[in-house]
Amino acid sequence: MPLISNSDLVYARRIAASAAGLSRAAIEFRSALKFVLDRADASSSGLAFTIIDSRTDVVLNFGLSTVHGQVEALFDHVLKDNVLLGRYRFFTVEKDATGKGVAEEVWAILFNSNCAATWDTEGDFEWYFGDQDSSTPQMIGTFLLMLLAMLQDKLPRA
Repeated sequence: MPLISNSDLVYARRIAASAAGLSRAAIEFRSALKFVLDRADASSSGLAFTIIDSRTDVVLNFGLSTVHGQVEALFDHVLKDNVLLGRYRFFTVEKDATGKGVAEEVWAILFNSNCAATWDTEGDFEWYFGDQDSSTPQMIGTFLLMLLAMLQDKLPRA
């Protein structure tokens, strides 16, 4: 096995050190969702989202019950421009004729450890979901509406 250069080791250490901050940001994202969904006016808006436990055993994953069915939110890390970022990918899971679960990705967002997020994985950071940001409830509301739109785009056509 070839030896890794010192600069590669420094880079690996820096990337690994940033992972903990991304886990904290993932927890903050779920907390922001819960805060918005627990507000009295969220249920009267007709969106009917509920945070539920994920079908996976990963603590940073979660599920959302929506008017269009259940969505799984899966957390992982990605490198973009040599920077480690958090990613939530949102999937619908349906059973096929054999009973086997089939997952389809409907959307994904990226975020950094400062809770800055993208609306898509190719885009720049455009919104925040941190508890210190006064726009967080509005941005989470926009996020939920965009998720509904993405789900509706994937609905079967008759």
